[in-house]
Amino acid sequence: MKHVRMRPDWVGQLIGLVVFLVGIGGLVITFKLAYDYFSIPPDQVISTKDGKGLDIGKAGASLMTVVWRAVMLLLMVVASAVIANRGIRLYLASRETPRIPEPHGSENPAEA
Repeated sequence: MKHVRMRPDWVGQLIGLVVFLVGIGGLVITFKLAYDYFSIPPDQVISTKDGKGLDIGKAGASLMTVVWRAVMLLLMVVASAVIANRGIRLYLASRETPRIPEPHGSENPAEA
């Protein structure tokens, strides 16, 4: 196989970098949201009042909210990681040097 030297695809590299940075931005936003969600003290999440007992209905609803947020954060992390991965792959694919196969009947007998 013969290597053909081609110019790098600057548009592909630029798009790949932008897609990668969008994925990284999604990861940063997701981690910031996770930090904000899970840094709230438990007594505020359960919404207990001083001198009153625990309301099971509110506690159950709060638990479901926390579980829902955790699942959504997990989906956001996976989606952002996939987007960043696609950006890297696009960037690297635009830098590749393509290989062009030689035709079968054009071998030079002097080289053999």
